[in-house]
Order: sequence, then structure tokens, then C-alpha cells
Amino acid sequence: MLIDVRLLGIDYFVIKARYWRAAGIVRFVRVALATVAGGAVLVMTLYSCTTILYSAPWAGFGAFKLGSGEAIPAKTLWDWMDLLIVPLAIAIVAYLFRLSESASSRGDALERAREQALNNYLDRMQDILLDADLDNQDVLQDSSRVATARTIALLRQLDGQRKAIVLRFLYEAGLISGNPSFVDLRRSDLSGIQYEASSLSGSNLGGANLDHSSFEWTWLSDAHLSGASMIRATLSSAYLTNANLEYVLLQEADLYSANLESASLIKAKAPRANLARANLEGAVMRDIDLTGANMRKVRAKGAYMLGARMSGANLRNADLRGANLTEANLMYAALSGADLTGANLTNAIISRSQLNRARSYDGANLDGIRDRLGSPRMPTAEDLQPPKAPPFRASSDNGESAPS
Repeated sequence: MLIDVRLLGIDYFVIKARYWRAAGIVRFVRVALATVAGGAVLVMTLYSCTTILYSAPWAGFGAFKLGSGEAIPAKTLWDWMDLLIVPLAIAIVAYLFRLSESASSRGDALERAREQALNNYLDRMQDILLDADLDNQDVLQDSSRVATARTIALLRQLDGQRKAIVLRFLYEAGLISGNPSFVDLRRSDLSGIQYEASSLSGSNLGGANLDHSSFEWTWLSDAHLSGASMIRATLSSAYLTNANLEYVLLQEADLYSANLESASLIKAKAPRANLARANLEGAVMRDIDLTGANMRKVRAKGAYMLGARMSGANLRNADLRGANLTEANLMYAALSGADLTGANLTNAIISRSQLNRARSYDGANLDGIRDRLGSPRMPTAEDLQPPKAPPFRASSDNGESAPS
């Protein structure tokens, strides 16, 4: 029995050795041992060489005596620093200079490549437009596809200023007006573009990437921007009247004092956006996300904001007269000084304390309002009944009160 146990143990270790060999563990252990042994030999060799150098008088590192009997001390740390600091500083400066020169060369080459690509694009687009047969729809569609592909490919290579040149060319040539437009800018990279104090009225930029772009003081009235990404874009003082901004991403965008009168922002997402002093009169903002947005002194008279999410928004001194805020989420929104006269707040999430801080909510429809999330409370038949007259007691001649 004891022999069987020993044989079983031997078989176990044999099987384990085969597994380790198959998994490469044995090879790893061998390499590790060889590395440790080689490192130990190298350290010992360096230590021996250093000892010999410091002990040999001819090396000049260790302490020794001259023939005249003068004692020369061993080299100290400061001696080594005095010996190496100047060459080391020169080497570092030379290395940094080479890095700077290399970066400058790469930057110049990139600028030349971008300028050449832009010039080639403009020349090629001119040829496409001149060769396009306006009477042949098939040829026109082929030209449109080629122009769109060339434009999208070029925009990925350019910086913000050159992207503005391309966009201005397309707008002035009438290639991005209408829906569909001759050049389709969906999925195009227009991020970081600087297009300020210019006109893009009626242009079609739907579905484009406009993140971190700047359209300050730009005319974008009647523009089509549906589905565009405008995260952290600057649109302050821009004119966006009657613009189509449905499903657009405006996260943390700057729309300070922008004119969005009668614009369509259905299901747009603008959390933490800056809409202070913006004009939203008559705008359609059904199911818009304005969570945490700054809407101080916004003008939204008559705006359609059904189902708008404005939790934590700043609506101080906002003009919301006659606005449709049915089922809007105004939880934790600041309404100090806001004017809600005639607003429709049916089934909205808003507390009485918030309403009391508003300047006015005379004539507002407050049916079914609540101060927390959940299904709206529908009025019951008893709620719809007129209130009963409160009981009172008439005073008798002797001063005692009696039931009337």
C-alpha cells in the first residue's frame, strides 16, 4: 500500500512537470534564473572594476600619495558633479534643441500638406462644377457623390481656419443649401471650426460634427442642423430664428443671448448649456433636455416645452408667460423672479415653494402638479365636485351662538 502511494505521488509530479513544460513555465523559470545569474555576474564585475580603479594610483580616483609624499584625497561627489555637470547640461540642451527642430519641421510639413490639399480640393471642385450637367440627373448625382466624398475626406485633414474656408466656399457656391444639398455634410468633421460674424442662413449642416466650434454672431436663420453634434460649441449672439435644431447635441454649449425665436429643438440635448438672455419665444422644445442649464433671464414667452427636462436649471427672472410646460420636470429648478403668468403646468414636476418664489403665476394651469418623480396624479370625481359650504353658527341676542 505504501509503495502505491509513493508511485501515485511520483505520477502526480510527472504530470505536473509535463503541464509546466507545455505551458512554458519551465522556460520562463530558466530565463528568469539566467537573467538573475547574469545580473549578479555583471554587478560583481562592475564592483571589481570599480575597486581596482579606486585602489590603483594611476587611475586617479582613489586616495594615493605622490612621489614627493603629498597625499591626494579620493574623488568626492562634488568632484564628480563638477566633472560631469557641464557635459550633461550641454547634452540636455542639444537634445531639447533637436526635439524642437524636429517638431518645427513636422509642423511646417503638416502646414504645407494642408495648404496643398486645400488648393487641390478647390481646383478639383471647380472642375466638377463646370463639368456638371444640370439637365442630366444621373450625372448630377454622380457629381454630388464625388464632391461629397472629396469634401468629407479633406475636412479630416484640415485645421479650424481652413475648415472655415471650405465651409465658406460651399456656402457661397450654394452647395450646402436645401435638403438634400449638393454636398452632404453628414458625418463630416467640422469640429473646432472658427466661423464667426458670417452668414450661413439656410445652410444644411445636419448630422455634422461641430464639437468645440465657434459660430459667434453668425447668421444661421432657417439653417438645418438636425442631428448635429455641437458639444461645447460657441453660439453666443448667433441668429438661429426658425432653425431646425431637432435631436442636436448641445451639451455645455454657449448660447448666451442667442436668438432662437420660433426655432425647433425637439428632443435636443443641452444639459448644462448656457442659454442666459437667449430669445426662445415661440420655440418648439418638446422633450428637450435642459438639465442643469443656465436659463437666467431667458425669454421663452409662448414656447412649447411639453415634457422638457429642466431639473436643476437656473430660471431666475425668466420670462415664461404663456409657455406650455405640460409634464415638464422642474425639480430643483431656481424660479426666483420668474414670470409664469398664464403658463400651462399641467402634470409638471414643481413644488409650491418654487412657485411661491416666482414673480407671478397668475392664471397658470396647475392641474396635477407634483414635487417628485412618478406617475402624475389624475383628478378623481370627488376632486371635480365643487367644495361644500363651510358650516357656521349664528349669534343669538343673548350672546350665545346657535346653529343656523
